[in-house]
Amino acid sequence: MYDWLSKPKVRLGLLANGLYLLVLLLPSPQPARVRPHAHAFGQPGAAAPRRPPVEITLPPPSGLMKATAYLEKSTGALSVYLEKDLTLLSVPGRRLSVAPIFTVGKNDGAPEYVLLRFISFSDEPWLSSENRLVITADGKQVWPAYTSGGAPVWHGWPDDPAPGVVTDDRASGVVENVGKNIPYEVFARAIAAKSVVVALGPHNFGLTANQLEALRDMHRLLSLPRAEAVRRF
Repeated sequence: MYDWLSKPKVRLGLLANGLYLLVLLLPSPQPARVRPHAHAFGQPGAAAPRRPPVEITLPPPSGLMKATAYLEKSTGALSVYLEKDLTLLSVPGRRLSVAPIFTVGKNDGAPEYVLLRFISFSDEPWLSSENRLVITADGKQVWPAYTSGGAPVWHGWPDDPAPGVVTDDRASGVVENVGKNIPYEVFARAIAAKSVVVALGPHNFGLTANQLEALRDMHRLLSLPRAEAVRRF
């Protein structure tokens, strides 16, 4: 089953279908915050400003690039994801991985959100609908982020249960998908850290050095010319 899933064409098909399902099942975003520069000079219908690159300091890359990209020719949007999902847990009867992906506009230097898609293969349901995502970087919680008064810093879904898709197949067991959007600024802050712990409900997973390096490659890919980034696909 896992060998079949590792094939590039199968992975791309699953990725497209998974994103479609998540678009249907993820809660609709709340009304976006009005940015001071969202409408130039207050004129209705003015184009939204370009998103500038997110500047972080990363160590030099090690090994081959682990991220890849797909260019949507009709819009110029670039989707960036990993060539191989990150395995968070692999024990008899249970496997959990995460597949991050983001899309950046044609003229943007950074995306707005990163979708973290958790996939569980197990003999029985394991991911509760009450699971909440918490990310800690260098011992400090970066998601959810709050002000001193307890209000969320980032617009999105910091506290709601992560919605999931569950399928029960006799051949592969129970397959669960849980998706979560986090702001790109949070993602960038996390990958710039030396150690990152991802908690999904009561389960904590420390990312290995290779896994953290793979996520950093996603950010590094944004600095490449589009033609070179897509050539890696």
